[in-house]
Amino acid sequence: MVQDDRDVNPGGSYHDRSLPLPWVNRYITVRNNIVARAGSGSDCLLCVQDYTGRWTAKELHVTADSNVYQRIDARSPSKLVLWSKGAAAPALFATMKDFARSTGQEASHLVLTGQRAVSATYRPAGAVRGRAGGIAMPLPRWIADLTGRRSGSRWPGAWFGS
Repeated sequence: MVQDDRDVNPGGSYHDRSLPLPWVNRYITVRNNIVARAGSGSDCLLCVQDYTGRWTAKELHVTADSNVYQRIDARSPSKLVLWSKGAAAPALFATMKDFARSTGQEASHLVLTGQRAVSATYRPAGAVRGRAGGIAMPLPRWIADLTGRRSGSRWPGAWFGS
């Protein structure tokens, strides 16, 4: 999640003045996702950065909980989380426990190191399916109604099939 200067740079290539958008990335909720297979050169799995230096992740109202994170090994990527601190350098967290303790985020999560989180068809792997009920948050009724899923279902990652 990246905040750039589109809101203060109307001449920017992606700014369309006809759209009623504030151009500020905020109120982002990250729940029940599987974040896996970071590309080479990636600094983090959960990355929240404000390149303008104006807002912290908390001020942008970014929240994360009940997600699964997969690392190839303990060094890839080097940090699990990059968390915006506004004008200060972003906070970097090597462990999800440190991130949770420092920010109050990710009270429930799973980190897999050297173990696949998804299959070749992007479905949750056995290690994730077996722990889904204890990690994922229950699906709210309003989302269940919109998607045809059962309210209260606990599932990490994308829904496939019916």
